[in-house]
Amino acid sequence: MAPRPNTHAGWLSFVTGVKIDQLRDYLHVLHAQLDAAAEADAQLLNEDYNSMPDEDDRLDYEQFLYEQYADRLLDFPRILLNSFHLAVYALLESELLSVARRVEYTQKQNSHPEDLTSRGALIVAARRICELTGIRPQGFGSWPALTEARRLRNLIVHSNGLLLKSSDIDLAKRHGFLRESEYHIPSGVRMQQLSLSYDYCNSFLDSMRDFFDDLHVAAERHL
Repeated sequence: MAPRPNTHAGWLSFVTGVKIDQLRDYLHVLHAQLDAAAEADAQLLNEDYNSMPDEDDRLDYEQFLYEQYADRLLDFPRILLNSFHLAVYALLESELLSVARRVEYTQKQNSHPEDLTSRGALIVAARRICELTGIRPQGFGSWPALTEARRLRNLIVHSNGLLLKSSDIDLAKRHGFLRESEYHIPSGVRMQQLSLSYDYCNSFLDSMRDFFDDLHVAAERHL
């Protein structure tokens, strides 16, 4: 059994790590369930298709089941992984705000005029920590991954992942997050859509852990 943390920084690091591990387990379980559902649908389609003697009936049935199979194979993973990213990013902001508030408490500082819960909490909390401790979270090696995650989060929240700008399309292409030809009913045109990958979600959890490990060590005497 690992030794119990005996400092505030140690406890913060321990609790944050547990939360990250829980999200990783949650991702593995749900992703495995989606894989199993897609495999079951594919098997059902194959068995029923081969049991039908009439070619027209087979084609009609194939089309009928394909829609459900496509849900399991394409749409459900996109919905799951995009929404999972929102949950992970919410944890990132929450845990960083906890560090900022702890620093304020130990230094007996009142809340900053730019409230920590305002829009852009990632940036605001990092600036507040830097202001009170001299530590620049923005200088950590994992910081670029966090700011990119913020950009992806905003695309999901504000446009449901529809990519309206060339810069956003380039970002999605660079990471292989691009889903082609999503029909956008209000505009009547086909648009490209963000579809995060399972590997990316795992790597972002790794980046988060690295970030908080560095932050908790650097800020230990301030917590």
